[in-house]
Amino acid sequence: TSQGIPLEIYCFTRTTVWVDYERIQGDIFDYLITVMPEFGLNLYQQPSGADMRVGLRGEVVNQAKADWTKER
Repeated sequence: TSQGIPLEIYCFTRTTVWVDYERIQGDIFDYLITVMPEFGLNLYQQPSGADMRVGLRGEVVNQAKADWTKER
């Protein structure tokens, strides 16, 4: 497409424990994102518009600030 080439990762795990599956999935994507530049590739995600509207209202930033303040 004009936005790039879609990539689908299709694999299996031996575990059915959800937390372990999520960790494995995260490890796979962390690795792929890390090695992409080695192949001259860039990660790209086109904004949908809905996420931009929320960000423009500042709700995400304000919530992040509130969460950060609570942690201190």
